[in-house]
Amino acid sequence: MSAFDTFMDKAKDVYDVASKKTGELVEVSKLKMECVKVNNEIKKLYEKLGSCVYSMMKANYDNKDVVDGLVEEIDENLAKLSVLNQKLSDIKNVVICKACGAKNPEANYFCSKCGSRIKNEFNNADVQ
Repeated sequence: MSAFDTFMDKAKDVYDVASKKTGELVEVSKLKMECVKVNNEIKKLYEKLGSCVYSMMKANYDNKDVVDGLVEEIDENLAKLSVLNQKLSDIKNVVICKACGAKNPEANYFCSKCGSRIKNEFNNADVQ
């Protein structure tokens, strides 16, 4: 194999790695934008819930269905946000602590925020 062939092989390898990293960066950016949108929607729903409860209290009126509907919407958005954060974690090689929700490097066995065990020391599997 000539020096030029070796150079071309290495250049191809570099291109493949850069291409993969660029794809990951694009995916991370898309997921972060979606997280921002969902967080904004959650914030609006919290404000709407607070305004609704305030108005009902001032008018001495109780409508549990309205409150339940808003709480359900908030819960759906929180679940959506959790899925998005898990996808981000999978791409970034981080582990989310099941106890407190903090992001930790994949190599950690214990959460850097709360100290809970996040990996089993014997088989590196996530602790359930």
